[in-house]
Amino acid sequence: MISGASIAGLTLGYWLSKYGFDVTIVEISSSPRKGGSPIDIRADALQVIEDMGILEIIKDKQIHTEAISFVGETGKVKVVTRPPKGNKNREPDIEIERKDLINILYGLIKNRTTFIFGNSIEMLEQNDSRVEVTFKNGNQQGFDFVIGADGQHSAVRKIVFGKEDEFTKYLGMYVSVVQIQEKPGKNNHTLLYNSPGKIVGISQYDAKTYLFFAFHSCRLNYDYHNKEEQRKLLLNTYKNQRWLVPELLQFIQIADNIYFDSVSQIRMSKWSKNRVSLVGDAAHCAAFLSGMGSSLAMTGAKILAEELSSGTDNYPAAFQQYENRHKPVVEKIHASVPFTARMFIPKSYIGIWLRNSLLRVRNLFI
Repeated sequence: MISGASIAGLTLGYWLSKYGFDVTIVEISSSPRKGGSPIDIRADALQVIEDMGILEIIKDKQIHTEAISFVGETGKVKVVTRPPKGNKNREPDIEIERKDLINILYGLIKNRTTFIFGNSIEMLEQNDSRVEVTFKNGNQQGFDFVIGADGQHSAVRKIVFGKEDEFTKYLGMYVSVVQIQEKPGKNNHTLLYNSPGKIVGISQYDAKTYLFFAFHSCRLNYDYHNKEEQRKLLLNTYKNQRWLVPELLQFIQIADNIYFDSVSQIRMSKWSKNRVSLVGDAAHCAAFLSGMGSSLAMTGAKILAEELSSGTDNYPAAFQQYENRHKPVVEKIHASVPFTARMFIPKSYIGIWLRNSLLRVRNLFI
């Protein structure tokens, strides 16, 4: 049983079914999770999608951010930077709409995996040979293993390992992505405007426009499920900002698709407990600004499936080897995110000037 039909869950479902497991995926939504901003496929995840036979399919769907421009309050461009290209040793990073990646992954496994939509895991009871699962609708079923692939706010993690606060490292920031229908930006281009401690961005592609907001803050008390409350937090935080921000706030007032969450990491000493394990953000959310969440989810899913396929009779060793192989990569990404956050959203005008100066120097070498 896999909880969560997003990137981690669908990738894991593919590899487990390939290795001969009978896989069931439960998802609380009515279909696979397709919302969210574009994502990057990087590093070892490029090999994962090639091994899955979908590299060329994904390339056909990729989008191209040609440049990222940091602008001042009048709109004057301060510095332009461009995404890094690949080299002879590996493919360049691939940027793709999240829904397109989900559709491709779902298409791979929908006919060889059992899906339960509109339901979720309510209770887990483990014994020596099985995990007894009670679903939200009251149904019960037994499985050999349960894998939580249900994201940063994982229900499986809460049931088996404890409250979310025990494993969350808050990095002092909040982030929001809002999808709108209007096209206020330049195609295949991202515009970013900084004021101390805050950033606003517009990313424009042929079919979609995304507004990006991130800001430093102490912990906020709000309902994670209440979109209206999140909308008000954004409006209040950015009400006195310049550049195009007043116009963008008007879009927020009517937008239906709003993502809002803390910039936090999930840090756990163990990802597995008896016959239950975690994968992707449920195990090791690296935080939104890492740019590696989807790639880590895909590589971790493949490693977990490989280790389980090596012998379920000794599943504790398989789970431990999964952690041994994947944790060093995760911890390296975890360590890099605070620096990225400071560079991306400086807390002073001097910091903004210094960041822009460093980007100009970087441009000389790419």
